[in-house]
Amino acid sequence: MTLAADGKKMSKSKRNYPDPWAMFETYGADALRYCLLSSPLVEAENVVVSERELQTVTRTFLNLYWNIVVFYKTYATEEVKVGKPRSAHVLDRWILSRLAALTEEVTTAMDAYSIVKATRPLRDFIDELSTWWLRRSRDRLKSENAYERMDALKTLLEVLQEFTKLCAPFIPFLAEKVYQEIGGAKTSVHLDAWPKSSSRLRDEGLEKDMQWIREAASVAHEHRAKNSIPVRQALASLKVSFADPELLSHWEPKRTLLDVLREETNVEAILLEGKTGSLQPWEVALDTEMTPDLRKKGYRREFSRQVMQLRKQAGLQPKDKAHVLFYFPESEVREAVMEGGPDYTKDIRAQSLNLVTEWKQEKEAQVDIDIAGEKGKIALKPVENAG
Repeated sequence: MTLAADGKKMSKSKRNYPDPWAMFETYGADALRYCLLSSPLVEAENVVVSERELQTVTRTFLNLYWNIVVFYKTYATEEVKVGKPRSAHVLDRWILSRLAALTEEVTTAMDAYSIVKATRPLRDFIDELSTWWLRRSRDRLKSENAYERMDALKTLLEVLQEFTKLCAPFIPFLAEKVYQEIGGAKTSVHLDAWPKSSSRLRDEGLEKDMQWIREAASVAHEHRAKNSIPVRQALASLKVSFADPELLSHWEPKRTLLDVLREETNVEAILLEGKTGSLQPWEVALDTEMTPDLRKKGYRREFSRQVMQLRKQAGLQPKDKAHVLFYFPESEVREAVMEGGPDYTKDIRAQSLNLVTEWKQEKEAQVDIDIAGEKGKIALKPVENAG
C-alpha cells in the first residue's frame, strides 16, 4: 500500500510510477544504458530514471549521432580513405583538435574508473560536431570542387571512426551499427583498438578562438532576433568593438576564422575596431540597413531552401539533377531569382532554372511558396523526363 503525505491511501492513478520495461522498449537499450552510466547511480548514489531524460538523450545524442552518419553516407558517393595529409581547413583542424581532447578526457576518466566523467563529454562532442562543424561544412561536403569536398569527407570519416570506438562501451549497439555503416577495419567495433590521443592534433589556441567565434555568432543571432531579421537575410556588416587593444591586435590577422563568423552570421563583411570606455571586453553590432541587393540575396537564400525541401520531398538524391520551374508575379522576389545566374543554378542542384507564366498542375513535384509576402510556386521536372 502507498500512502500520501497525509497518511491516506494513494490511488493508483496518482502514483504515476514510470514503467522501466515500457521505457526500455520505447527508447532502446543504448539510451537507457547511457542515462544510467552518466548518472550518479554508478557512484553508488540514488537515481530516478526519467522518461524526459531518455527523450533528451535520444534526441540530442543518439539521433543526432545517427543523422550525422546518414548525412556522411549521403554525400560520400565515392571511396573515402582516411590518411595524410590531413585537411588544412580551419574547421577541420578545430574538430580534430576537439576529438584529440575528447579522446584524452575519456581515456583518463576510464583509467580512473570514473564512468560518469567518461560518458558525459561524448554528448557534448556530438553537439559540437553537428551544430557547428557540420553546419558550417555543409557547403564543402556538397561542393563541386572535388578536393574541397574530399577534405571535408575525410575529416568527417576520421572523426566518426574514432568517436565510434570511444563510445562503444557506453552505447554498444548503435556504435556497432555505425561502425559497420562507415566501413570499420575489424569485424566489430568491439574488437578494434582503443583510440589514442594525438598531441600533434591538439591546438588549444584554435579551440579557444573558435569558442569566441561561436559566442560572437550567438550574440549576433540574438540581435537579429530582437530586430526580427531572419538569419537567411543577408546584412552589410557585423562590427566587433574591443575594449582591450591586445584583443583587437589578436583578432585583426585572423581573417580565416573571421570568415567563419561572417558566413555564420550571413553578413558581407566583419569590421573590427577599438572602443574606449566600454564596460564589456567586446561588443557586436549589426548593420541592419536594408538595400535592394541585400534583400534580393535574402530572397534567393529562402528560395534555395524551398527548392531543397521540395527535392527532399520528391526523394531526389544529391547527385540527381532536375529542371527547376518557378512562378512569381512581377516583383523584387521574381527579379532576385532571375538574377541568380549560373552559379546560383548550380547551388540549387538544378539542370536549369526557368520562369513559367502558364502554370500546369500535372507537374511531377510542386509546392506553393511564400517569400516576403509574395505568393509563388516551385516545381521539379527530372532531367530524364524533361522535354
